Amino acid sequence: MKDPGTVSCTINPIEFPHGKMLPQVPYANEDGRERCHDCYVARGGVHHVGCDMEVCPQCGFQLLSCDCLDGDDEE
Repeated sequence: MKDPGTVSCTINPIEFPHGKMLPQVPYANEDGRERCHDCYVARGGVHHVGCDMEVCPQCGFQLLSCDCLDGDDEE
């Protein structure tokens, strides 16, 4: 994933429990880097699946550690 030609991963909506689908959050360069240090997408591109830095479009926290995909919450 460290190819300098990588701009973005394929944009796929994230499917949440109860059928809710939201678009992926683009890499926003919040730390001053031109590229994500984990999956190497460029600013404005979407992270690769499984990237540690991907942001949850529902809660705004790190997707890998938030509870939004658990399905245990009630709407």
